[in-house]
Amino acid sequence: MQAFVLPASAATDLPHSPDAKDGLHVLVIDYYGLASDDDRNEFKEVVNSYLSMYIERCANIENDAVQLKKSKKETLRDINSIVTGALTFYDYQQLQDFRGFSIMVEDKLGAIDRIDFRKAKLASGGGMNAEKKSIQEFYLKQELEDLKLLINIELGMFSGNNLMVKTSSERTVVDDNTKQELLKQYTGSEKNTPLGPIKVKISAESMALINFKDTSSLDPDAATNRVEQPDLMERVLQLLEQNTSKLDQMQIQIDQMRVEQIQLWQQQQDAKNVALQSQIDELKGMIVSGAIPRFESPKAESYAGTVLNFPKQVELFYANGATTLDASSQLALNEIVDLLARQPQVKVIISGYADKSGNSATNLLISQKRANGVKTFFTKSGLNGDRFITKYHGDAHANDVGNNRRVTIEFIQP
Repeated sequence: MQAFVLPASAATDLPHSPDAKDGLHVLVIDYYGLASDDDRNEFKEVVNSYLSMYIERCANIENDAVQLKKSKKETLRDINSIVTGALTFYDYQQLQDFRGFSIMVEDKLGAIDRIDFRKAKLASGGGMNAEKKSIQEFYLKQELEDLKLLINIELGMFSGNNLMVKTSSERTVVDDNTKQELLKQYTGSEKNTPLGPIKVKISAESMALINFKDTSSLDPDAATNRVEQPDLMERVLQLLEQNTSKLDQMQIQIDQMRVEQIQLWQQQQDAKNVALQSQIDELKGMIVSGAIPRFESPKAESYAGTVLNFPKQVELFYANGATTLDASSQLALNEIVDLLARQPQVKVIISGYADKSGNSATNLLISQKRANGVKTFFTKSGLNGDRFITKYHGDAHANDVGNNRRVTIEFIQP
């Protein structure tokens, strides 16, 4: 919070002043201070009344469209002049000069000038439509009220802690001889000669403002302690480095936990696969030994020339990172679909694999998508989904020989 005292007028000849006598002059000094809430409200009320009258008359409706009576820049210049004129006429001062309303007010004026009721189907037409005309006028009034509100907000921002009003005035009588001495002293000096002080009586209120302590200044001892204390920027950098190191350690721990979880899941999945394969092998042995009698499927008997000998397995290969079937793989699967349709008793194991490029979690997901993609192809072709068992191994069985990006299709027949 800062207090300011500004002298507003210099020595003025007042020959008709009641305080002046023949050969005497009156030196008038005005003092200004920050405007109070009441002063600022009074200023806004006065200026807003002028602005409101101007804005209400700045535009009209012609040919079902809104037009400003002056150009956008001229209208903006007029409303700026109303504010600066009020500051001058009512003898207001300001810490920072009023530089005009913002680009938002200018854009709002442009938007009003571009209103076309024909686009909104609110044109009055050839005959005067009273209802549509009333709607147009109401819409324009609302837009002008929005403009007033925007101007009022910016006016309040300008007047807050910026507007200054006269707090007091002092008058000093100067006779003709004193005046001539002052003129001789200040006009007869050589160029760049330092001017001496002028003795002026100042009221107690003004002295209180002048002697007001600036609480925003830094501690005077800060300069001496600055050498002993670490630099603020260096301290900030140290804290950032410590936080970065902690985050890196946490990320390492998270990655390690993720790898351990994947390995544990992979071990469980492998154990399940081994148990499933053991059951399948046992079932095959029982069928071969005759422990389980063979039942001929009625559907299989309806096919003449049924192919009984399936290949041991079929392999489909993928591009790096791919999970969709290419044209050659789809042709091969179409042949398998025909064989499986002829032999409904045959079961299928679909196993997905991936190479070691990328991390293990991603590779496991890719192998799963590949295996499920093949199963989806079979089921969409009309085969029963219960006939298919899907397994996915990720990069657990990847090696340097051959293409590890594949799906293996194994057939199990009684």
